[in-house]
Amino acid sequence: RILALCGAKSNSEITKLQLENLRITEEKYDIFYLHGLIEDVDPAPDVVGIVRGPFYSWLDVSGKGENLNESILRSISLVMRVVEDYGPFDGIYGFSHGGVIAS
Repeated sequence: RILALCGAKSNSEITKLQLENLRITEEKYDIFYLHGLIEDVDPAPDVVGIVRGPFYSWLDVSGKGENLNESILRSISLVMRVVEDYGPFDGIYGFSHGGVIAS
């Protein structure tokens, strides 16, 4: 089982495409997709028009340090709850901000 954390301004559909490029597919693996808590109106620039929203991020990068720190703590707490409730997982994949939270 793989826990797959979406990147910034992303969603599960984008993460699925990224994993397919690595030949990690739902036919071969049990993949649990998880997106960030912050809803973004626009996707990351390189995926405009490829998939439909909504889009999410893990980190509040609005420029205020306390918002960033708070979003990190909330995100880690969410991932820990998911691991506890839906685990165990054999591996974790994180792209962009998802990689930050995974580490």
